Amino acid sequence: MSDKNNDFKDIENKIKKLPKIEDNTPKEVLFQKIQNKMDQSEKPKRSSKRWIIPTMATVASLFIILLIAQSIPWNHVADQQESSMDRNEATTEESTEDSEISDSAIVPNEQKEQETQIMEDESKDEENNDLSESQSFENEITNEEEFVYHVGYEKNENLFDVHTAVTTNEAQYAIPITLIDTSGGTDVNYYYNALENFIDPEEYGIELSLLEGLEFNIDALSTTGFIDVSSNFSSASSGTMGNMLEQILGHMLVPYGFESIPFEGSTNNLGQLAGQNPLPLSVEEEVPYKYYQAGEEYSSLLVPITNANIANIEETLEYMKEDEEPFNVFKSIPNDASITTNEISNTTIEIAVESEHIAENQTTLKMVEAILMTAKSFGYQEVIFDIGINEVGTYDLTTEIKVPLQINPKLLH
Repeated sequence: MSDKNNDFKDIENKIKKLPKIEDNTPKEVLFQKIQNKMDQSEKPKRSSKRWIIPTMATVASLFIILLIAQSIPWNHVADQQESSMDRNEATTEESTEDSEISDSAIVPNEQKEQETQIMEDESKDEENNDLSESQSFENEITNEEEFVYHVGYEKNENLFDVHTAVTTNEAQYAIPITLIDTSGGTDVNYYYNALENFIDPEEYGIELSLLEGLEFNIDALSTTGFIDVSSNFSSASSGTMGNMLEQILGHMLVPYGFESIPFEGSTNNLGQLAGQNPLPLSVEEEVPYKYYQAGEEYSSLLVPITNANIANIEETLEYMKEDEEPFNVFKSIPNDASITTNEISNTTIEIAVESEHIAENQTTLKMVEAILMTAKSFGYQEVIFDIGINEVGTYDLTTEIKVPLQINPKLLH
């Protein structure tokens, strides 16, 4: 505090030493002068501030705007616009890609389906070519619920078998057909004399004309009676047709126990058969069975091949692997089959067949039934199958199967 007091005293001493100035001007005048000078000095300053301040404000505003403008992330805005455009383009591209992906997903599927179908068709063609070059194995594979049977096992006191026969359209073979009468009647004449009412030739592509002009008067139970030959009968005029008529009558009458049948009426129209009256009847035995089918639109029938002239059942089964296309007769065993036989007894035979075409299908069913009928023609009563499957259709292949009672059965209602 002493230092500060000393300073003040020095100042006071200096002031006291200053010379005295006396001015007698009135205080009001001095005040007015001072006031005027102050006004004069303030006027320029106000004028300067009037233009400087707005100018500075404008400059400041522009400067601030510039700073703000510079501080705004224009790149970000542009990026947002570009991003938005990119998103729109991406959305469009994604939509296009999705559409293309969807299309590409469909097209390959369609291509795959087409390729699969082509492969299946080629596989089927190869299989059909392997099975047969003919229609017998081209059109016979069906769903297992749609099996068609060519033999029957019907045995009932209310059923009566009407044994008939027809010829192929080329009259090459006689085909036995069994009409099953559900009424229990035994009058075969009713059927024999109007066979066209019970068998439709258009269903099978067969001929019934060989029996036209013949009237049956027989008793199937007592195996008696005769056949009346009309004056306009001419079907047996040639030796070939005479032999065919003999085969047909054998299929019709031998199952009832007939050993011969007499003719009456215009017997001279029988040609070479006229000298055999009564006509001895027989059914050829030890024959192979194949299938007759006149065309795709016709039903097939089992047919015994009576001109084979084969010595034993092994050769007979091998012969069943061959087609006879000119006569619309087709194989009943696949041509790639390996066949072996073993006779268990005089009544039972075991037959083994190996083939890549054996399955639970119509073709295999037809093979089994043809073998059964062939075995029956050789005198066997049962067949044991070894073909690589346990069943086909209604057949249980794990046990012996009895030979059929009827061939080409047709149930009459």
